[in-house]
Amino acid sequence: MRSKSYNSPTYWQSFTKTDETSQWVAGLDEQLKHATHRAKFPLQPEKGHLTICLTDTSFWLIYSFEREGCLAIRTCFDPQSIKSYKVGRSSENKVEYQVEGALGQYTVTIELPKKKSSLLRYTTTLVARQPFTIQAFPRDVYVLDKGFKPAATEGMVYVTQSGPTAGLIYLSVTKPLAGSLLYFQNLTALNDFCQATQTDPSGSVSVKWPEIGFALPTTQEPLPAGKELTLSDAFLFLVT
Repeated sequence: MRSKSYNSPTYWQSFTKTDETSQWVAGLDEQLKHATHRAKFPLQPEKGHLTICLTDTSFWLIYSFEREGCLAIRTCFDPQSIKSYKVGRSSENKVEYQVEGALGQYTVTIELPKKKSSLLRYTTTLVARQPFTIQAFPRDVYVLDKGFKPAATEGMVYVTQSGPTAGLIYLSVTKPLAGSLLYFQNLTALNDFCQATQTDPSGSVSVKWPEIGFALPTTQEPLPAGKELTLSDAFLFLVT
């Protein structure tokens, strides 16, 4: 099944804060505080600071804003384990990472299309070692305070995907810092994934504060082994 044409997002307005969280948020602050292989990302945006790090199951890009708060971006997730990563090809505006997971070999490409820009793109592909189906995957972006905690964060959601529409989110953060975020998931890039797994990505981009962004949908058919498939192609534009 190929993904459809997604053109019309749903416009609405909702104030939201962290009252209840999913299992993907519980304990996240401790994971990020004790993350290993923490390193400065070679490219930096116009505002804020980018670092990369590993936890047991994820390869993270942390977008920090001085001492006020951060976005924790889960560029790569493996429910069994992330074993290691190494830097691959790089250019003046992008860096590629080869991430070794239990499920297979991930490639994460992080790009700042323009130097000192507030636009960020990250793309993740996977070559699976053996066929497997997806039952539950987390969303890719978390709004956190300076201690990686979600409890003090608040915001307003204006636009989000609803059903077979564009993978778009527009929101503003009001606590712990003030700013706006535009998130776009390029669902067209998932065509091969959708066709191979008989999956429809409708409703896969959403907000459950403090979790925002894309989560891989459950699949009817397994991902094939030995074939590189795009799992995510996301764009973030930040104004603070």
